[in-house]
Amino acid sequence: MSETASIWITNGMHVFADVHALAATQPGTAGQPPGAYSGFVDPACFVGSATIAAERSDDQLFDEAEWCLMFPDGIDTYLSHPERVGPFTPVTLQGFIEGKWINRFLPGMDRYVPPSAGNNVLAEGVGIATTLGALDEGAAVGRVEISYPLADGRGIRTQIMPLAELKGRNLLGLVRDVLRFARDHGERIDGIDLGAVGDRATVLNEPSRFLAAAKDLSLPVPPPPEAFPRVAKHAIEGILAEGIGCPPQEPMRIVTRGKADKEVGEGVLVWHAAAASSSRQPTTPRTSATTSASS
Repeated sequence: MSETASIWITNGMHVFADVHALAATQPGTAGQPPGAYSGFVDPACFVGSATIAAERSDDQLFDEAEWCLMFPDGIDTYLSHPERVGPFTPVTLQGFIEGKWINRFLPGMDRYVPPSAGNNVLAEGVGIATTLGALDEGAAVGRVEISYPLADGRGIRTQIMPLAELKGRNLLGLVRDVLRFARDHGERIDGIDLGAVGDRATVLNEPSRFLAAAKDLSLPVPPPPEAFPRVAKHAIEGILAEGIGCPPQEPMRIVTRGKADKEVGEGVLVWHAAAASSSRQPTTPRTSATTSASS
């Protein structure tokens, strides 16, 4: 694998206008019904370490602690024949930083790629060897930890995603559908990001924030699916106001741990702020999402 890798980025429950919806479904969260998996291909995820630059003066970078799935015996056979992937298929899991400019979700909550592409780091290391069946059963052991110092000496913020969070999430359906998508659209991918699952994987998953936002908007708790954009926008505005994103020039460090707490991956992401006078909109990252979503 080179200094960058092409990785499918899995989105959560809400299907944005610029992602590709899959047939595979995932369990519901926060009282919401099951929904389709969706996502896009980021063709240039960094491996090991990266330094990136903001394009907007209001950019704030947050992290999502996630797992990336790869095939130790190579992906080519499975790209050609997704049906050959099964519960006993050997896979390697490695920690993944999905960096998020969450301010770019605003104002409309209708685009996923601008906040999510070009800011992602795959940890470097041997990873965790397991199978899809073991992941579905919750038998695999490990966790991803991402941490960074908050501004003004307010401590360390940490996001964590244990492998156990992947139990019962229809990963076999997700992986097969992503491989079919890549095959049918001529995409070369090196791995499949499995998304941020669990209350501690990302600030955007913290139930209290969305419940409080729903109450502020006088909506029922949990809110109906059609209210998601309004609730998410209100929650994100509150998160941005807290100033708890990763400060510019501070390291956002990822560590992957396996059995007996052994370190099996590590990486770092650093970002630099845009000039204060910058007001230009970010350029659209090079992905296939916009084209594939309408295919």
